[in-house]
Amino acid sequence: MSGPSEKELQQIKENEQVYKDLLKLKDRKGWEMSNVMKVYYKRYLNVLNASRELYEAGQEYIEQKTDIRAMVTRPGYTKLFVVLYQVEGDNMLRWEIVLKSISTVSSGRPIFQDESAARQATTSTANPKTGYVAIWVDDLTIIQQPENSSLKDMHGNKIITIKNNALNSKNIIYFVHGMNVTYDYINNKLIQRK
Repeated sequence: MSGPSEKELQQIKENEQVYKDLLKLKDRKGWEMSNVMKVYYKRYLNVLNASRELYEAGQEYIEQKTDIRAMVTRPGYTKLFVVLYQVEGDNMLRWEIVLKSISTVSSGRPIFQDESAARQATTSTANPKTGYVAIWVDDLTIIQQPENSSLKDMHGNKIITIKNNALNSKNIIYFVHGMNVTYDYINNKLIQRK
C-alpha cells in the first residue's frame, strides 16, 4: 500500500488549515446584528460545510492510502495515550471489547499526550487490570486549555481533555497491557508484538 505523495499531503494540510480557520469564525458575535450579516452567515455556513467535506475527504483518503498504525505524524491528528481499566485484566477478549467500544469508555479516563505518563499510570505498577492505548485523535476534538488551568494527575502530568465521542477504534495504533506487553490492534483483534 503506497501512501499519499508529499504534494497530496501538503494539499490535505492546507485544506485542514482553511477548515480550522473557518471554524474559528462560527462562534463570533455579530452574525445576528443585521439582516445583511444573517445573509452572510448563511453563505459562510455553506462555505464552512464545503470546507468540512474537503477536510473529511482528505482524512478518508489518508486512511485508504496508508496504514495509520505506521504513520509517525498524521495531518489533522494528534497521537494521544488513553489509560484504561478492565476488571478481568488477564482476559484479552475483554480488552478487545473495551477497545472496540472506546468511544463510550473514554469519559473519566486519563488521557495524556506523553506516553511516559500513560506508562507511569499503568505498567509501573504491573497491574493486569490496567493498560493504555495509543490512538490518533482529531485535532478539532481536543479541547485546548491554558497551561495554568489544565488538569494534572498525581504525578504532575498534564491530562488532555477531549470532546465526547472523539475516540474511534479505527484510529487505534497499539495497546499496552499493564504487564508491559504491547499488542497491535488489527480488525478489532489484539495481536501480540514479537
